[in-house]
Amino acid sequence: MEEQNDNIRFEVPPMLSGVEASSRRGEGGEVYTELQVTSNFTFLRGASHPEELVQQAVALGYKEIAITDRNTLAGIVRAHAAAKINGIRIIVGCRLDLLDGLSLLAYPTNIKAYSQLSNLLTKQMSINMLRG
Repeated sequence: MEEQNDNIRFEVPPMLSGVEASSRRGEGGEVYTELQVTSNFTFLRGASHPEELVQQAVALGYKEIAITDRNTLAGIVRAHAAAKINGIRIIVGCRLDLLDGLSLLAYPTNIKAYSQLSNLLTKQMSINMLRG
């Protein structure tokens, strides 16, 4: 499924199945993956460095986590590097806080979608800087 708005297209991923989201199994055998982790790149909300979040995920037995900082992809690179060393998967994401007060989580599903999300965030940052 794709959404289109002002020539920017995002693919909306299907719901994660138990196989795709295989991360941590609880006592009852259920599968759990944390899909909204905020690093210290989300100022005044997140406190831990992306590397620390990955280390904690490994300590908890996770196979993957999603880093979703507020209106930025800034924590992704450090999280990805730490995940590579520790053998877990990082799900790239971003929490978009919209002007009308709504928030949504965006998970680019390929390099093109990542590029489009990055471009959108850069444009928004430029607009905010011009407003002062």
